[in-house]
Amino acid sequence: MKPFRFLLVTALLVATPALAERAEIRIKDLGRIDGARDNMISGYGIVSGLAGTGDSPRSIATLQSIANALREFGIAVTPNQLASRNVAAVLVTATLTPFTRSGDRLDVNVASAADARSLVGGTLLMAPRYGPDRKIYALAQGALNTGGYKFELNGNMVQKNHPTSGIIPDGAVAENGAAMTIVREDGSMHLLVTDPDYTTASRIADAINRNLGGDLAVALDAGRVKVRVPERSRSRLVDFVARLESIGVEPDVRARVIVNERTGVVASGGDVRLSRVKDGGLRL
Repeated sequence: MKPFRFLLVTALLVATPALAERAEIRIKDLGRIDGARDNMISGYGIVSGLAGTGDSPRSIATLQSIANALREFGIAVTPNQLASRNVAAVLVTATLTPFTRSGDRLDVNVASAADARSLVGGTLLMAPRYGPDRKIYALAQGALNTGGYKFELNGNMVQKNHPTSGIIPDGAVAENGAAMTIVREDGSMHLLVTDPDYTTASRIADAINRNLGGDLAVALDAGRVKVRVPERSRSRLVDFVARLESIGVEPDVRARVIVNERTGVVASGGDVRLSRVKDGGLRL
């Protein structure tokens, strides 16, 4: 069978003139509220307990960090007096969710900052995590899981993944939550549409006005819908947002046809319609 005929038969079998019945989707599944977002925090730390795979004496920052840490325990030494390769300087990162509160646990990512060969078997000493405002948001500490290894013997080397980075599950304790502002000064909030589309944004605004009453919502563009929070609902904002997010909306879907060049299979969405075949050609 010729390739074109095969594509034609496949398209006729897959595509259908009738539009598939659409179901309403909750607003919370179509986007998010502006202001409720994750925040990145990071910091500097020391991993100890390495089996000779830490930073070399050429890393002055690591030696200075060890001297500073020992000074906190009443031991006064200079960087020139240290030559251990059982310690490595690392950068530590974590994600602060919008609803994280003091005492919550966070996963921590650790990566070597100098010339350490491997962090396998290491333990991160207590290290603060900072936000862009230089405020401490979490403290991290614990045993490191690398998920990789690196062995060297007689000039041969075997390595799997990257042993110079790892993770500490629940390795940080939040000290402060990130400031979150949902309602703006004018008493409104913004809904951000995940897949920006003018028709979908307009339908979201219409659905909000229809279900909550009044003229509360207006679509600003394809990706933002402005919602005015009534005075009576500002004292019970959680209930208002819960009602808002549960409203069902029928989003607009673009007609799409996907052609697999390798197998010759044509797949189409329910909004694709086939016109008559003329002059031996297929028009979508």
